[in-house]
Amino acid sequence: SSGINAEYGDLQQHVDKCDAVISCLAFPIHFFSVVPYFKQVEQNVSECMKNAGKRRAIFMHSWYTDPASRNRARSPFFVKYFIGNVLEGMRQSELELEKTDHLDW
Repeated sequence: SSGINAEYGDLQQHVDKCDAVISCLAFPIHFFSVVPYFKQVEQNVSECMKNAGKRRAIFMHSWYTDPASRNRARSPFFVKYFIGNVLEGMRQSELELEKTDHLDW
C-alpha cells in the first residue's frame, strides 16, 4: 500500500494481512553521510514479519551494494561520489538481513 508509514505500529497491521512483503525503498542522495533509512525500515519490516509469522520477503536494492563491485561500474566516479552513500545504506541493511533466520528473502 502506498503511503504506509515505516513506523513499526503502522506496518504491523499491513504485514498481518500479507502473504509476502515486497520492499522497494528510495531515498534522496546524502553526500556526506550514509543513508540510514534502509536499515531502519527493513528492521521494522523484519520485526513485523517475525511477529506475524511471515517468512517471504523481497527487498529490492541496487547493483553495486558490495563495495568490491563498485569499481566495475560503468561510471565508477558516479557510483562512488554521487550514490555511494545510498549504496552503503543498502549494504548495511543487507548485512543485517543476512543475520535473520526468520525470513526467506
